Amino acid sequence: MAQARARQKPLREAAKNWIFGLAADTVFHLSELYRFLIRSFRDLCEARGHATHEPQYRNDARWAVQDLEQEREIAPTGRRGEYRRTRPLGRQL
Repeated sequence: MAQARARQKPLREAAKNWIFGLAADTVFHLSELYRFLIRSFRDLCEARGHATHEPQYRNDARWAVQDLEQEREIAPTGRRGEYRRTRPLGRQL
């Protein structure tokens, strides 16, 4: 269980850093975030394994999005899986 948590954190932090790198008012889709994670961190994504219906790294990405949404760094656009970067300079992790 502790190993699963240790593997989850880097993917979540990487997802947040990718979003922080976006300019203000940039619209992004979750699929772009998934693509970034799998291309940049293939070994970590594969090590996370699969849940019942999808790979676990996607869950990590959505948790990162939820964290940033609560911090008002991003906002949903109203379209499924689409978000807008709201602040010009987010805090760096």
